[in-house]
Amino acid sequence: MKNVVLNIVVCILLSVFPLAAKSYSLTYSDSIEISLLTCSPGHEVWTQYGHTAIRYNDRANQNDLVINYGMFSFAQSYFVPRFVLGLTDYHVGVSATEEMLYEYAYEGRGIIEQILNLSKEEKYQIFLALQNNLLPENVVYRYNYFYDNCTTRAQHMLLDHLKGKTEYSFDSSKPLLSYREMIHEWNKNDVWTQFGEDVLLGLTADFSVETKEKELFLPDNLRKYIENAIHNGKPLVKRTSLILKPNKLTNVQSSLVSPIQIAFAFAVLAAFVLLIEYKIKKALWGWDFFLMSFSGVIGLLLFIMIFSHHPCVSINMIIFFFNPLALFLIPSVVKSIRCKRKHWWWMAWEVSIVVGFIGAFFQQIPVLILIVALFLLFNCIFHQWLIRNVYIKTMESK
Repeated sequence: MKNVVLNIVVCILLSVFPLAAKSYSLTYSDSIEISLLTCSPGHEVWTQYGHTAIRYNDRANQNDLVINYGMFSFAQSYFVPRFVLGLTDYHVGVSATEEMLYEYAYEGRGIIEQILNLSKEEKYQIFLALQNNLLPENVVYRYNYFYDNCTTRAQHMLLDHLKGKTEYSFDSSKPLLSYREMIHEWNKNDVWTQFGEDVLLGLTADFSVETKEKELFLPDNLRKYIENAIHNGKPLVKRTSLILKPNKLTNVQSSLVSPIQIAFAFAVLAAFVLLIEYKIKKALWGWDFFLMSFSGVIGLLLFIMIFSHHPCVSINMIIFFFNPLALFLIPSVVKSIRCKRKHWWWMAWEVSIVVGFIGAFFQQIPVLILIVALFLLFNCIFHQWLIRNVYIKTMESK
């Protein structure tokens, strides 16, 4: 089984693969061609959505370069906490097109090139903008996986410098999708990545985006967006070509164990424990210690995400299932179980879980989470029953 924790942490937050970069500089001539490069997905979690880059080909000076906005370094100070809190800094870099083609061929990923039909003035303005962007003080930017990533940066660098009128053609009959629906299209075969996304992405990820432009954070969406665009009466894309053919073997392989199978196994175990507890009329404090521990850890992670700068993670109904308070109440709750005394936590957790199930009508929640939450609810109900029908009656009989 894949490393689920790693998938949960990085599946929504990384969507590009860093390319190695040396020291290159842009040159300018009247013969330059500027292209949008759209790269196909790869194996790794952060490559499943594809990648976007800008090709800057100065034929006169034999300077064929790629400008890449998807570069980051794990060596950054406090990378993991900054990453979780949405404070990760990416930077723009330049590499030789030949190097990129070699690397992507090695990974089995394809590249589609769209050469843009630009005037000399537009090319020069893009050249100046790129030069400015590559200054040491401008290369770093705060990454945001929906609003400010490698694709949106390339989009604004190219489209914001067009002069005149540009008309974009898209199918208006297709409904606008939510962010969750859009990213699910790109990892439908990787159930654990989707599970990680659905745990971390909250309520607002299920709202449909307001405009088509909001969909352009995904590389292939941007490619389709400009494919049939008309710029000053002419096609914006002069020529489209597949400069690197993808290898079908790069498709993500299915995991041997799926979240549904884990859900079924947990349901069997939880039902078995519940049956034993009912038979002996006694709560097994070790089982409650386990349930409260893992619930509290998950809840604490979701609580931290409330303060994250990442979009669509602050309002998450799953936190009502996995209340972070559970982690801090373990000692007093376990003591009450062993002493057969009433504790307010079971009623509070029961209400919290019910609120979470109400939230499931508005937020897409994984089946595994719903099944676990259901048995957490059953456990709370059992403790309430135990208090009323066993503990209190035992005390009264004394």
